[in-house]
Amino acid sequence: MPAGFAVPFGKARLRRTGKDLTIVAFGTPVHFALDAAAALAKEGKEVEVLDLRSLVPLDFEAIADP
Repeated sequence: MPAGFAVPFGKARLRRTGKDLTIVAFGTPVHFALDAAAALAKEGKEVEVLDLRSLVPLDFEAIADP
């Protein structure tokens, strides 16, 4: 990690874009969500994956963003 690197607390990260489905995940399940999104992409589905990165505070804006 670069010096001074810090994960923004309470700010989710969009790990993959998509328009058919959104998977919201936290922690290790993010990796499973990315694998599932890749498998569904082979079937022509575009799946978005949102990594919450923290539960408290929760990034409600990122979850609600259309």
